[in-house]
Amino acid sequence: QETQEGRNFADAIKKGWNWVERDQQTLNLPNFELWKGGLNTICVILRKNRSITNLNLSGNIIGFEGAKTLADVLRLNQSLSYLNLSNNHIKSEGASEIGVALKENIGLTNLNFRGNHIESAGGSAIAEGLKENHTLMILNLSKNRLQDEGALSIALALKLNNTLMTVNLKRNQIKPGADSFLQALTEVEDIHRLLLKRNPVWSKVENLMKMHLSKTRLKLLGTNASISNLSESFHSSDYPGSSSDYDSSSCTSSSSDESSSSD
Repeated sequence: QETQEGRNFADAIKKGWNWVERDQQTLNLPNFELWKGGLNTICVILRKNRSITNLNLSGNIIGFEGAKTLADVLRLNQSLSYLNLSNNHIKSEGASEIGVALKENIGLTNLNFRGNHIESAGGSAIAEGLKENHTLMILNLSKNRLQDEGALSIALALKLNNTLMTVNLKRNQIKPGADSFLQALTEVEDIHRLLLKRNPVWSKVENLMKMHLSKTRLKLLGTNASISNLSESFHSSDYPGSSSDYDSSSCTSSSSDESSSSD
């Protein structure tokens, strides 16, 4: 007997394949309850179809098992460049799987990992992946409760990674006393945009950067004339057809953590 979850997944696949058939690049399946079943089928598609470059799986609550399944695909898939895994309850265990996959993946340039509650342990796992990844250019880790330890791990990884251009660390409970994190930021040279607002530490960022960073490095950090621009949103050119998270109806943007002034 066909279940409602089976019908939901069938609809998801149908709609997703309609997009793939139209542009041969995008599979857009947000909020389709893939945690109830079906993610394995998505991964089979990714293993067989090398034309898909943009994948939106936001809001599917895939958890650790889903993250592990996707990580296995990411180790092999070289065509996927944009992956939206926001709001999927992946947590630290799932982040560890994705972190390992990032060491081997040579296709992803844009990863949205917003709102997965990965905390400091998950942040450290992602950081380990970043140290060996040479393709990722845009990373959204906002709303993940990284706190001081997780943020420090990311900052230390940024010192070694020379491809990341934009990193979003907004709303991660980074405190003003995170001196090691702040010091590590002064040694990051290659990143263009670092979003830190809506963390308690923001009150100390401006003065610290002015004290330690040269004008050249301020420009590299995307601050232009003012350090305050570290809090500004991503430009639309940072995303394939979007300046923020994909919405639930298409792969064009509505609003999200990157662009919302209320977040």
